[in-house]
Amino acid sequence: MMDIIKYFVLTLLILSFTYVYYVAVMSLKRKWDQLSTRAKIAAAPQIIIGFVLNFILNLLASPIFLELPREMGLTGRLKRHRRKGSGYRLRLADSLCENWLNPFDDGHC
Repeated sequence: MMDIIKYFVLTLLILSFTYVYYVAVMSLKRKWDQLSTRAKIAAAPQIIIGFVLNFILNLLASPIFLELPREMGLTGRLKRHRRKGSGYRLRLADSLCENWLNPFDDGHC
């Protein structure tokens, strides 16, 4: 039981941290051409951290989707389920995309 609680807390922490990074990276993406070289250099490690967090979150989402990941990031998995999925996986992917990701990057997934 304690392992399940630890998994749940860890997942929530990573989800929250990753979501904040996602919002920040989408802001950087929209303004990338307007950033100075110094700002881009400062932002680059943050973008790399965001990709690593996305990978970890995708692994942690495996029990929720009841499958091992086929893609590196969660967005790829969500796109696949929106294209080919059905049932709860499709509903979950639609909900995550429309309510969490697409508001910060229209058409993200």
